[in-house]
Amino acid sequence: MIIPTIAIAEAVLALPIFVILSGAPQSGAKSKDAMPRFLLGINYWPRRSAMYMWERFDLGEMREDFARMKGLGLDVVRFFLMWEAFAPEADTIDAVALRHFEDVMDAIAVAGLRAMPTLFGGHMSGVNWLPHWVLDHTTTSGRFRTITRGHVSAFGCDDFYTDSFLLRAQTSLAYAIGERVRNHPALYLWDLGNEFSNLREPKTPCEAASWSALLTETLHEASGASATGGMHGEDLERDRHIRPSSIAKPWPIATMHGYTREARWAPFGGAGPTTISRCATCRPSISHRTSCGSASYAPTGAKNPSHRCSRA
Repeated sequence: MIIPTIAIAEAVLALPIFVILSGAPQSGAKSKDAMPRFLLGINYWPRRSAMYMWERFDLGEMREDFARMKGLGLDVVRFFLMWEAFAPEADTIDAVALRHFEDVMDAIAVAGLRAMPTLFGGHMSGVNWLPHWVLDHTTTSGRFRTITRGHVSAFGCDDFYTDSFLLRAQTSLAYAIGERVRNHPALYLWDLGNEFSNLREPKTPCEAASWSALLTETLHEASGASATGGMHGEDLERDRHIRPSSIAKPWPIATMHGYTREARWAPFGGAGPTTISRCATCRPSISHRTSCGSASYAPTGAKNPSHRCSRA
């Protein structure tokens, strides 16, 4: 399946459309012989604020955007809770951010859409946006810039998979956010993070799986809804100590991101949309879960055709 990229003119600063790749018919399938209706969603940032959505909060703008999404036939809004906005300190959960989060969920429900809130943002658009208390002062930022408190930092993220201090902070935040929208009519599924391995790679697959299980259980207990996690193509291409079969074990849906421009094994020099469909096929087969393709693009420009897959 080819997953297109769209932009909603004059309304939404949006990342690619995404699709829940499920064999089971969704609402809208007219009969047992009808083509299953896949859920279509969109990754969303408001047009005026983007990653500063929570600091420059404009609910009116979002309501307009959600209404337009509904008019375009979309089903799910995947939006992002910036870690620093919701937890400026390890022992502080921002009450205003929580209230705004609930307002966004209510607006999504009024528009007749479903929500996939994405926690611990986290990695976004080539930058790691992090609270200052998450930084590891013995680790450099590396491949991606770190931005904290509005400035670039030289340091990278600490080990949020195993560090007891960070695990307590994550579970506390997850529970507070989840409890706020328990059994909310718009809540479809949580996302544990957008390409979280770009913040820091786990040391072992077991550590990644334990982190996933802990947060998924916390969110389910607090909100009544389950979770997935924003894995992407490089988690398959390289050994990042993430195994879809174990990290996705508590999830009803395994999420994949496929970027043809970055995939070394992509056919036709990385410009072909078949890269996305191959990711979509590969992910459920190794995670044993329905697949959600939640971020992708297929550029028309070619890259170095000599790049080939080095890992099966």
